[in-house]
Amino acid sequence: MMKWHFAMALAAIGLLAADSVDEAAKKDLEKWQGTWHAVSMETNGKFTPVDQLKKIKLTVKGADYHFQNGDFSEHGTYKFQATKNPRQLDIVVGEGIDKGKVYLVIYKVEGDELTICLETANPKRPTVFTGRAGSGQVLEVWRRGQEKSGAAAESNPARSEFAKSTIDLGTVVGDAARSVKFYTEAIGFKEIPGFAVAPDFGADVGLTDGKPLAIRVLVLGDGDAATRLKLMQVPGAQNKTSDNAYIHSQLGFRYLTIYVADGEAALARLKKAGVKPLAKGTVPIPDNIAPGLALTVVRDPDGNFVELISPRR
Repeated sequence: MMKWHFAMALAAIGLLAADSVDEAAKKDLEKWQGTWHAVSMETNGKFTPVDQLKKIKLTVKGADYHFQNGDFSEHGTYKFQATKNPRQLDIVVGEGIDKGKVYLVIYKVEGDELTICLETANPKRPTVFTGRAGSGQVLEVWRRGQEKSGAAAESNPARSEFAKSTIDLGTVVGDAARSVKFYTEAIGFKEIPGFAVAPDFGADVGLTDGKPLAIRVLVLGDGDAATRLKLMQVPGAQNKTSDNAYIHSQLGFRYLTIYVADGEAALARLKKAGVKPLAKGTVPIPDNIAPGLALTVVRDPDGNFVELISPRR
């Protein structure tokens, strides 16, 4: 994976090497001086270990840079379009095992943080910032800081306040079996072993009035960081049906948003499960909101909205 780290580092500072830069690139240039450390690197769903991230840094002085990954270092050149949305870089490897190779990159700079993305195998420019499994892409985040900040979760107090960067969502449903069938067969979740909540515990923490809970757990992906949807049907409870005519019909959490790598495959899964998209079906999202993406909305068995966001076809 070292060559991907190297290529992404070149992408990250490509905008520093050109003799002719536009105003957008000049503004970015001012933000790039100093030493940068890899915060995270995700390659098609696989994350670079923290110990490896600590060895990766980038030093920028003027228009020169030095990329280092342990004992390995590299340099390169680029062509960029900083006014595109998202911003684009064409990275040309100047030396090393990938000499002469061109990487088509998208990037964004937000203060002291840089995000860059490219495809691992195909010579195509990404349209979405993702490195999730199935995307075939590399997503890296770099942050300017001191030597110890190579891994944000361990070194940056502002980024280590939470033990997980994903949240679990608990949902009370009218028919647990029907809801599990919808989320697994129509959406693509996977069911893992659930758990039971004793009546006294539920009452002690204020979640129930003493009713027992049987939680069925569904996940997107693997590992502790996977999104978890916790479904529960509570016998004997006097449930109130939500007003789900539109997302603005009532207050509260109103929809789930799920990002899929293949929109056509997602639609095929929905069709096989007998689920029809709402309104006009799959609709392109405006470029000023999310360039290159499309949105499909469906309802679960209780009428709740579920958004599926995919690359445009």
